[in-house]
Amino acid sequence: MARSEDHGVQQLTASLNDKIRPHCRQARVDDLIVEYRFRLTRQDTNTLLDFSVVLTGNIANYVIAKDQLTTIIDLGWRGLGSNESVRGPCVGRGYD
Repeated sequence: MARSEDHGVQQLTASLNDKIRPHCRQARVDDLIVEYRFRLTRQDTNTLLDFSVVLTGNIANYVIAKDQLTTIIDLGWRGLGSNESVRGPCVGRGYD
């Protein structure tokens, strides 16, 4: 797990915010946590790699207007992505 203090997570947060900015100038991602799991499985002729990456964080300032009955939110940013790679600590246990 990598938290917002990690340099790689900070770069990913900045990249996500750069992608959101053209669609909703005030919305932003913060307090991002990156959880990752992987498993290597040896097979007779190859190795299988299963992995998952979960991003958890906050998206703030996406409400356009709010009254007692309704809330209008900006969903122009709803597809998040980044072309940046994330580098950080990779901790694993090896098995023979």
